[in-house]
Amino acid sequence: MAENEWQDVKSLILYFSLSGNTESAATQIQDVTGGKMQKIKPVNPYPEDFDQYFKIAKHETELQLMPPVATAIDDINQYDVVFIGYPTWWGEPPRIIDSLFDKFSFADKKIVAFSTSSSTPFEATKPHMQQLIDDEHALMIAGFRCDGDIDHLKAEIAGIHLAY
Repeated sequence: MAENEWQDVKSLILYFSLSGNTESAATQIQDVTGGKMQKIKPVNPYPEDFDQYFKIAKHETELQLMPPVATAIDDINQYDVVFIGYPTWWGEPPRIIDSLFDKFSFADKKIVAFSTSSSTPFEATKPHMQQLIDDEHALMIAGFRCDGDIDHLKAEIAGIHLAY
C-alpha cells in the first residue's frame, strides 16, 4: 500500500520498548500510516538499568512468566489494522506480548507484527507471533524487522495487502 493510501485506514500501533528502539520504529510507522500509537506498559515497570531489566527479562523468558499489562485500549473494534511491535529477546517476543494477547481480544483483526533487533530476523519470532495471532482467530497480514532504515520500512509497509 502506498503511503497516501493509509489515510483511509484506521490503524493502531501497539509497541513495547525499553531501550527506545521499538518506540522509534513505531514512530516511523506512525509517520507513514498516520496510525494511533500506544505503548504497551507492564503493571510493574521494568527497572531502567539495563543489567537489572535484563535479569528480569531473562527470568520471565526462561519460566514463561506473563507480566500483567497496564495498558488500556479504547474500543479496539474501531481499528482496521493493528501493528504490534516488540524487541527480540533470545529469539522471541518478550513475554508481555503474550500478556497483551491474553488481556485483549484481537479476534478478526488484521495484524502486522514488527520486531526490532540488531541481528535477529523477524522470522525467528514469527512462529511465536503466528501462534498468538492464530489463537485469537486474527490474521497476520505482514511481519518484518525494523532496522532503522526508513526506506526499508516504507517498502515493507508498501507491500502490505489489506484485501485478505
